[in-house]
Amino acid sequence: MKADEIASIIQGRCVQRGASDVVVMVLESEEAMVRFSNNEITVSTDLKDITAHVFIYCKERRAGTNVADLTKRSLESTADRLVDAAKRSHPSDFYAPLPSGPFEYDRNLMRAKEVPLDPKTTTSWVRAAIQAAMRSGATRVSGALIVRNLTLTLRTTGNAHGVAKRSGIELSLRAFGNGVASGHAVCIASKERDFDPVRAGTEAGHLAKMANNPVEGTPGSYP
Repeated sequence: MKADEIASIIQGRCVQRGASDVVVMVLESEEAMVRFSNNEITVSTDLKDITAHVFIYCKERRAGTNVADLTKRSLESTADRLVDAAKRSHPSDFYAPLPSGPFEYDRNLMRAKEVPLDPKTTTSWVRAAIQAAMRSGATRVSGALIVRNLTLTLRTTGNAHGVAKRSGIELSLRAFGNGVASGHAVCIASKERDFDPVRAGTEAGHLAKMANNPVEGTPGSYP
């Protein structure tokens, strides 16, 4: 079932059962993760997932939930339970209906370029970070890389409807020196061209090297 159809089924059922305002966001995610320890890649996984996030108002009463079972029967029963829960909830002190559309969206903001999820690319990024840390003085390196592409489909009773794409790359690594000495660095980017695993590895390795052979400081005031 397509994301827009999922959102439409939930919205229609909630309105049918008495909801005055409905917001449905369907999140489709593709994610690749690479974990590494002691300079070696230990885990490489790929994950595809789709979930629906729903928030409703029954005038001053509200409720929200997430849905992972996206069969039509499950969507309708979840909508029924959600409306019933909202009607039984304590009314809020303030109620404002959703703003009414239609709305226009900047296409440049809605269409982020996807980042690569293939193992050849993701493992090459990890190896580049490890090698940079070792060159900067680390003896071993551990951490994780997470790369994801997201598609968000939004539909509301206020006639807001749109599809947005988001991407992200997150690298977190800890470089170790002698004994307990270590240094940590991260690199986070939404575009491939802005992602620099070598810089992160270099920073972590440099910090680990600086932490080698620590000495006890002398208490006092320093300018």
